[in-house]
Amino acid sequence: MGFFSAVGKVGRHLVDVRVDRWIGYQYLKGSFQSTFHFATRLFKPTKATHHETFEESLIRLQLKDEDLLQRKKEFTMLFYFYMIMTASLLVYALRVAFHKQVWGFLICFMLMLYCLSQAFHFHFWLFQLKHRKLGCTVQEWWASKVSGD
Repeated sequence: MGFFSAVGKVGRHLVDVRVDRWIGYQYLKGSFQSTFHFATRLFKPTKATHHETFEESLIRLQLKDEDLLQRKKEFTMLFYFYMIMTASLLVYALRVAFHKQVWGFLICFMLMLYCLSQAFHFHFWLFQLKHRKLGCTVQEWWASKVSGD
């Protein structure tokens, strides 16, 4: 009996069957709190500490009109690049779906959504440059697309 009790003690230290000792309440609590704080910071944008106009920001960043034209060209090219990538991925995703490859379709669809978000990103920046206004809202951008501005 002495041998088996010694093996049992050693075994209990190697393989602990109590879950509260595996993870621990404090670890779970801290992990949940840090995840919650990260998600809160991710979805709540920070407010600007000071407001400046478009012209003030040009002076602060020492940008000229030639620089703005170059940025407009870059944003336009990147917008079209991501739109072409989105269309290509859509065609490929449909081909993959036709062959009933679900995981391939999901991956293509996620990549397509990423490219579409990047296209929106650069088009929104282009919209702000075109209207020479910082801090435009998505509603202003959408209203300009609906009205054809």
